[in-house]
Amino acid sequence: MKKSLLCSLILISYMNADTDKELFIDKYMKQDKTEQYKRDAESFRKNLSTDVDIKKMSGKDLDTKLDTTIKKNHNVKDATKIAEEINGLIKSSEYKKKVTEYKDYILKDKELNFQEKMGDYSKEIKKSPKKAYRNNFLASDERLIVAISELIPKEVIKNYFKSLSENYDDVLFVLNGFIGNNPKKIMPTLKYVNDLLSKDNKDEKDKYLFRVDVNPKIFSKYNLTEVPAIIFIKNYNPYMEIQGNGKDDKSNEDVYVSYGDSNIKYVLEKINKDAKSNGLTKLIKNIQKGFFNE
Repeated sequence: MKKSLLCSLILISYMNADTDKELFIDKYMKQDKTEQYKRDAESFRKNLSTDVDIKKMSGKDLDTKLDTTIKKNHNVKDATKIAEEINGLIKSSEYKKKVTEYKDYILKDKELNFQEKMGDYSKEIKKSPKKAYRNNFLASDERLIVAISELIPKEVIKNYFKSLSENYDDVLFVLNGFIGNNPKKIMPTLKYVNDLLSKDNKDEKDKYLFRVDVNPKIFSKYNLTEVPAIIFIKNYNPYMEIQGNGKDDKSNEDVYVSYGDSNIKYVLEKINKDAKSNGLTKLIKNIQKGFFNE
């Protein structure tokens, strides 16, 4: 770890030439920002000496019993060995070649094969982003989404909630935008969602546990033209849901969409005739069990 950090610092030091500095500043930093940084640094230096005046400090302020003995560093041998290894590394032609490649990438937009450069480290990092959900019945790469709108009668949406109430982990409800199409006024949307999640009883704290997101990019990604819409996806790419942007490629996804206000169990059974999902079969059985318990 220490060696990697030192190598990174050495790589940065190779960019200290004036021409490289100018290229970097011109490419990544606006002139007004750099001037501001210079002014802030200069102001800090001027004020630094006025913060504490050593001459005015009384003897009482000084700890005369302070131990100023410099203890022996027991890591000298290890540090020396690492320094020798790094010194040999930075003098090698292979390392100098890599430095040139990275500088060309940073400063001149030349392509760089990151998979090749990362080596074994690529095996240590996660290939997929951390999911913002955990399914109960569906497989980890499956997702059930219900697209809704404030234009749909609340009773219709609450019927979905009621039918799926024991399966809230497996379902995401999404709105195409904020109420009134004004993202600056979030309170109407929060109130609307809060009213939706409230169960039809006198206990205000008794609510459905569904997640309701505002994510127009999901509507765009799956070309949703009507609401309500039931979307079931196999080989689901969660980037849109987690980040709201990023990779929107759905070439590996199997997407099944059903429009209209229909019985949720009927719709899922119809979808599963084509999808043939074991997870969806389990979910449908659990919905059916809920019907029998009512």
